[in-house]
Amino acid sequence: MGNRVRVVVLISMTLLACAPAHAQSGGLTVSNKQAVTNGPGESEIAVSGDGQHIVIAVNAPRGFQVPISQNRQIVSVSHHGGTDAFVASTLAGGPSNNRDPSVTWTGAGKFYFSAMGPQTNAVLGVSTDNGTSFTKSKGIPALCTGAGCESDQPHIAGDRRPGQDQLYMVWHEAPSTHDRLFAMVGCSTDSGVTWMNKIFEESTWPIFRFGFFPRVAVGSDGFVYVVAITGNTAGGDILLQRYSPCSEGLKPLWHDSSGKSSPSKIATISGVHCDAGILSVGRDTVAGLDRCDDGNVLASPTIAMDSTHPKRVSVVFATEISPHVDTIAVVSTNDITTQQKDVAFPDVAHLELPGQASVGERFMPWGCMAHGRFYAGFYDRRSQTAAQNDLTEYFVADNQGNEISVSGTADPQCESGWPDGGNPRDSESCSHQPQRAGFCLACPGGSQVGSGCNVAPSPGHDAPRCDYSAPDCPSGTACVSVARGSGKYGDYTGIACANDVAYVTWTSSVSPSDMATFSGLRVYFAKVTPAPPAPPRPPLSSACQACEDEHHGCADGTRQGAQECKAEYNACKRRNHCP
Repeated sequence: MGNRVRVVVLISMTLLACAPAHAQSGGLTVSNKQAVTNGPGESEIAVSGDGQHIVIAVNAPRGFQVPISQNRQIVSVSHHGGTDAFVASTLAGGPSNNRDPSVTWTGAGKFYFSAMGPQTNAVLGVSTDNGTSFTKSKGIPALCTGAGCESDQPHIAGDRRPGQDQLYMVWHEAPSTHDRLFAMVGCSTDSGVTWMNKIFEESTWPIFRFGFFPRVAVGSDGFVYVVAITGNTAGGDILLQRYSPCSEGLKPLWHDSSGKSSPSKIATISGVHCDAGILSVGRDTVAGLDRCDDGNVLASPTIAMDSTHPKRVSVVFATEISPHVDTIAVVSTNDITTQQKDVAFPDVAHLELPGQASVGERFMPWGCMAHGRFYAGFYDRRSQTAAQNDLTEYFVADNQGNEISVSGTADPQCESGWPDGGNPRDSESCSHQPQRAGFCLACPGGSQVGSGCNVAPSPGHDAPRCDYSAPDCPSGTACVSVARGSGKYGDYTGIACANDVAYVTWTSSVSPSDMATFSGLRVYFAKVTPAPPAPPRPPLSSACQACEDEHHGCADGTRQGAQECKAEYNACKRRNHCP
């Protein structure tokens, strides 16, 4: 499996209840905090080069409660750096968002919004008015081929160089429903009208293509980076490829003799575990999520490119170091062009934070980098207790020893409910019971919707809810499970950087402590900036400097002499009004 990356991120830990008062680093500040939209969250965020225009795309309620044919996009925009309230973007005639929203900005001043359309492709919206409105692109991105093919999880990234409008999309697809998903990359130079698509692991036989859940980023020199992972339930290899700009053919750095892409393995990780385990011993899972490495990957490897150093590449991910303890790790190289294939990145960069965390899951990180400052946003359970093992905050940390709880309040994710149900592994692992994650349906007990139970909840059939271990269903029904929910916290949570500022979104069922109380899931926004440096200490007066000089030389080493010296020093400072 190669060099296994085991890195411990140093993070402060305080075991508190629902409103922890973490000692926040003075190196980061949070501002412009506000609620963006109601409902569950699966969000991405993009920001213009000047940091003024911000677009957030969120998956709205979906699954059993909303017909699949109904549009579910919530795209919001701010035109004053988040100091103003976010308002809905206009999508008239634009793309219908079935799932997996993504947004980006290009140096041509355009915002792009993408989402899954039919099972076979994605859809794309283009905005030329700073995100106020989007029109549907004429092109068909992420188009898969083959009978019964399936295309999923598209993410986009734009070339931010001034005047550039090159657009990139990654996704994973399967030629048929019985085939393995594998990563793809596509690009467009004409606002998404035409696309050039390539297989991420093109040099590999289809049955041996294991990379999926790809993410994409564009460097300040226009080169493109795609990262994928070979497993989502128990970790795997992190694969990376560097491509030339679309205008230069999207040519891979690592390739076989015929030029076909052969990505480099840069790390092997344990990942975030979602294991059923043994109930009497304890499940090694993230309690309260209705999707835990099922349709998503909580390790969430993402790429961060330094805007001032185009060859410096960093990849952030979450990985387990012991049961229920995950870290946020960063591996990087200062010169990707000299990096040998299948050699681990040379720098295992730690987010040097106060203290060392020894408890709590951490999951769904997303990284970005600007002006040499690396940011990672992630969900963090350092506040969990035995009585509440689901207490979760949203943190941002940087590579300069700073961190801050952006949410400021812990969200009990089990108690945020199960809008579209959840499987027994993740609901029964909640320390607080009962958890009504099942549905009372006219099916055999212990069956699952779609597997032994052909009845399904729907907007017109609001079935009673039940707890798997203590069902109380009406006569003629049983407590039936679902394979997974619709993702009340989504499959990912993106962040964006501009200048040296991080722009973040997150989902919580508990309002931040410094905002008005609100119940139910909401998506929030905040801006994280470096704290201004402390003002320099004014120079001492000549009298005060004399006190200091006398103090340094007066003690004779005896206890009595030291006490007399200290008393004389303090008296000197008082006489001369010294700081």
